[in-house]
Amino acid sequence: MYATLYIEDGNLLTWHEKRSEAEADVLEVVQADPSLAGEFGYLCFDDDGNRVGEFVSGAELLAQGGAAA
Repeated sequence: MYATLYIEDGNLLTWHEKRSEAEADVLEVVQADPSLAGEFGYLCFDDDGNRVGEFVSGAELLAQGGAAA
């Protein structure tokens, strides 16, 4: 499971089954408002709800050449 997160206030905003869906959601937001690129991203969670890995920001996705679907 993947959750999009606005890091400034720590709110989990949406849940996605696939990483590609979370990335598309993040990219849509940060392409509409680039000032959010460092503050908006996603986290991955395992089936038990435990966080797995690090926060991936919109800025990182843009740097990797991401484009909203």
